[in-house]
Amino acid sequence: MTLLKQIPNLITLSNLSCGLISIFILIQSSYSPTEKLSIITYLMLLGMFFDFFDGFLARILKAYSDIGKQLDSLADMVTFGVLPSCFFYQLFQIYQPQSKFQFISLLLAVFACWRLAKFNIDTKQTKNFIGLPTPAMALWVIGLYYISKNSFFNWILSEWSLVFHSILLSFLMVLPIDLFSLKLNGFGFKENKLQYFLLVLSLILLITFQLQAFVLILMSYILLSILFLLSVPE
Repeated sequence: MTLLKQIPNLITLSNLSCGLISIFILIQSSYSPTEKLSIITYLMLLGMFFDFFDGFLARILKAYSDIGKQLDSLADMVTFGVLPSCFFYQLFQIYQPQSKFQFISLLLAVFACWRLAKFNIDTKQTKNFIGLPTPAMALWVIGLYYISKNSFFNWILSEWSLVFHSILLSFLMVLPIDLFSLKLNGFGFKENKLQYFLLVLSLILLITFQLQAFVLILMSYILLSILFLLSVPE
């Protein structure tokens, strides 16, 4: 039984492994820069899958533990903090190699660390998030890259846009605004109506726009949170 309750922690470490492998790929010379970003995209998405199901399994197995909570934040710091920061820096290197602002990419990792540290000690974030979760920030970064592949939106990776999004995403992670949790509370509709609505909307957007949809999904997530959570009485 004790071994069974370690399964969520093993899944959390799988999330961490996705982040570490991605960083190893970034420093390899055997891949082209765009190949690296494509591989890292799917590893980051796999890490998000693990991040979702570690907590889900922990609830099913009743395997909550202090070490599990710490492991989750430490894994998220690598996969959804350090890695998106490196991903963003790579975007500067590829598309704006002459920019003097490349190291502003560090803000994503710094504010992700701050956000995760606050999450671990904040008793107000048991049901909802305060500020943009780090996996959501990572999805936004991926979305920017794939939106830029549309010739109409190639300006999205201009120098000013990269600087703007680095500052914006850093600010959103620590913004004191409630956002509903993305993790399911069982399978009931009443307890998860916002999550299910966002899931259906996300599927429609992904089918229509593929990986370019991530930014639209996250904008929808923030808007839904503002419309519904702020209308709920204290």
